[in-house]
Amino acid sequence: MGLRFLESSSLPAAHYFIVEASAASLAAARQELTPRARDWTFDFVATDIFDFLTQRSGETWDVLIGHALLDLLDLPTALPRLLACLRPAGLFYFPINYDGLSVFAPEVDAGFERELFAAYHRSMDQRLVQGRPSGDSLTGRHLLLALPAAGGQILAAGASDWMVFPQAGVYPADEAYFLACILQMIQAALRGFPGIDQVQLERWLERRRTQLARTELIFIAHQLDVCGMLPG
Repeated sequence: MGLRFLESSSLPAAHYFIVEASAASLAAARQELTPRARDWTFDFVATDIFDFLTQRSGETWDVLIGHALLDLLDLPTALPRLLACLRPAGLFYFPINYDGLSVFAPEVDAGFERELFAAYHRSMDQRLVQGRPSGDSLTGRHLLLALPAAGGQILAAGASDWMVFPQAGVYPADEAYFLACILQMIQAALRGFPGIDQVQLERWLERRRTQLARTELIFIAHQLDVCGMLPG
């Protein structure tokens, strides 16, 4: 996201706090952004977003970006805390919010796959972090009601679907790595999950990984982006 801003923004200068719990991800961000920063400055902060806001209580910002974040949080409790860090008329941008649809192709065992994704969505809906609700499988559409309820004004919203497919027999960028991560994430979420036959799950994963190795696997996921402002 920082690179996109540097490449496309008309802002001559800005100060950008990148808050990320993973120190390794921050190190990669620093390596990519620092040579391109021009008149922008960056703070790389390795912590949880809510710990960061608590540490800097009372400070406010012009823009808040939560990239691929809100479907990991409990909207009724998270949104008021997030929006409170904005100045009056401050902007928020929340891209990549999962909205209840994942598709793999070519089709493999359609009946089991329906069970698999129903269970995968339940794992999101039932997820607890430190004993508290953490996201849900329909976060994208829920944001359209939850943001106004939390005091935000939505200015624009739209689909930001992932569509990953081979081209001319190859994945042109890092899509193979990305797809391997998606399969690993599904495996981790459903390992031992009630109602899912674990033998069938392993068989399904093996077939999908074989398709990936052959550069045949296609993946689609439905997500929503939402942009808006705090009234003021």
